[in-house]
Amino acid sequence: MELFEPLAKMGGLRLLDFDGGVELRAGRDKGGAVEQILRESEPGAAVAYLGDDLTDEAAFRAVNAAKGPHLSVLVKRVVRGTDADVWMRPPGELREFLGRWVEAR
Repeated sequence: MELFEPLAKMGGLRLLDFDGGVELRAGRDKGGAVEQILRESEPGAAVAYLGDDLTDEAAFRAVNAAKGPHLSVLVKRVVRGTDADVWMRPPGELREFLGRWVEAR
């Protein structure tokens, strides 16, 4: 944190905690990135977002606001409060989900 705090004060950067470290972010968060991808996607395209830490919460909210078929998934060994639609435990449940997603495509 001591190393990155001075950098975070420069040029609109933000310092955020996440599982396993800190993130020095410039510009939009993951939710903003997902919103942009959704704007550029075909209308009604199925979308899923899988994430494991607090920095993914904005993306979960963005996916949940999508008009087409969508699913937001917290992938974590222990459940926590989240905006994700569902929770799955890695690695087994994640492998099963990905296999089914490929079959459905």
